[in-house]
Amino acid sequence: MNISTDKLALMISAIGTDHFGCALLGIVDSGFGLSHCTVFEQVGNKPPACLLAEGIGSSASRRARELAQTYVAEAYAADPILRALRQIAKAAPTIDCFDPYAFNQRGDARTRAFIHQYYQEPQLSQEAICSMKDGDRLLWLSLYKQTGSVAFSDSERAELTGLSHIMLAGAQRQSAITTALAESGAGTKIDTQLTWTDATRAETLMRIRSALLMDPCGLTQREAEILAHIVVGYQALAISLRLGISINTVATHRKRAYAKLQLSSQTELFHVCLKQGLLHH
Repeated sequence: MNISTDKLALMISAIGTDHFGCALLGIVDSGFGLSHCTVFEQVGNKPPACLLAEGIGSSASRRARELAQTYVAEAYAADPILRALRQIAKAAPTIDCFDPYAFNQRGDARTRAFIHQYYQEPQLSQEAICSMKDGDRLLWLSLYKQTGSVAFSDSERAELTGLSHIMLAGAQRQSAITTALAESGAGTKIDTQLTWTDATRAETLMRIRSALLMDPCGLTQREAEILAHIVVGYQALAISLRLGISINTVATHRKRAYAKLQLSSQTELFHVCLKQGLLHH
């Protein structure tokens, strides 16, 4: 499995948008054999809450959401993998891989019916779960392989383990933002958020960077680069990953650039770029 910092940065920058699930799935290669991913949270013995259900393509996404809805309604109680997960989950994020069909051999009729509905019918062969437990609160992110795909290798599990914390944190943040927007009546759309393709984002970033370097205030190459990343939607962590610098360094360059341009906020930076016509697609 090959995970690039660019894809990871895009996942982080997509937090708070409708594209987060796709970006999360996008951090792994298209040939990885994934069907969809889900994120659930459960407190004690209460029914779990679905924080995310996304698939590769519209039909897989629709199917993932349908399965998630029935799962949290009642089917979770028959899930043998969840029972196992409650026993092995730790405070630190860990990755565990499960073969759901192994539970058919030692499970009762209810377990076999669950495996049939949630794995056999959707044609899923294996599940890698990134989980963490905080007291009686269990959080887990599942990546599902399609039938016919090879099993998760040791190297894939190792790379997923390294990504587990940021994937879970991103999913939690996505859920919090989506819930807050829904409660405020704003839906999932952020007015100042543009929808980018990889090509338009890269083109706009270069255009803004070049324009900022021409400003008489004397921005450095790095300062202009960081401001351009901010304007096209990258957050501090995503910028640090893309540029190979620390978050503190990103903050320092941003502060100096704002001072040179006599700006006090990201909103003011955004408005300056709008006035100069730098944000057209």
